Amino acid sequence: MGTSATLNVLSPQANLTYRWFDAATGGNLVGTGASFTTPVLNANRNYFVQAVNSSNCVSATRTQVSVTVTTRPATPTPASGEVTVCAGNRPTATISNPVAGITYRWYDAPIGGSLLFTGNSYTTAAPLTMRDTVYVEAVNAGDCGSAGRAR
Repeated sequence: MGTSATLNVLSPQANLTYRWFDAATGGNLVGTGASFTTPVLNANRNYFVQAVNSSNCVSATRTQVSVTVTTRPATPTPASGEVTVCAGNRPTATISNPVAGITYRWYDAPIGGSLLFTGNSYTTAAPLTMRDTVYVEAVNAGDCGSAGRAR
């Protein structure tokens, strides 16, 4: 929700031009090319693509491409913002109230970084000898991640 989508023609042919419309017939031309990036969408939307050859002959029908917009899950809340353990032990960070159908991904950075683990709780792979920070995001079935990561 609140993002754009990129639609692509599967196996585009070099000798064809592709036109994207907002209706099955008539409508407005909204883009050209083998791919089309929608404006920001906040609701489900259909687009239609047709092929045109060099003689300006168009395909008999337009192919519908449906975009389904899903709501981003909320940024997860760890059970404790900070876990304290003795040096040499392996701390575990846990999601406070995990939501059914949501996947929790643990990372080593607030943006980008490496995926460390997927699950409701994360235990470090090795005992710690110094302070470490991990970040968690929530991801729904449509692979939409939360707006941010919690630490």
